[in-house]
Amino acid sequence: MTPFAETTLAHLLPDPLMQILKASGRTTAYADGQFIHSRGNREDGLSIILSGHVRFGIYDPAGGYTQASILGEGHCFGEVTLFMDAPRAYDAESLGPTSLLTISAD
Repeated sequence: MTPFAETTLAHLLPDPLMQILKASGRTTAYADGQFIHSRGNREDGLSIILSGHVRFGIYDPAGGYTQASILGEGHCFGEVTLFMDAPRAYDAESLGPTSLLTISAD
């Protein structure tokens, strides 16, 4: 059995399907600490972390921050924007150099 930390979307997808997603999606590189999206953003898209890490949390109006999670290579996020037409629930930023594959509904 694969440990939970290694059971990511990228690990579960057959390689031919992952190659199709890479060909149809958009790959974006982020520098350390770069904002990926803000809470409430309505842009849809499922993102798969190809390398690096993404930190999720909420910045409050007073400048405080509550961290929710950190995801790494192979993990995905943004499925709620596609399947439920809901806005982003958290602010997301890169931790270290990070590369994302994003597949939109279009």
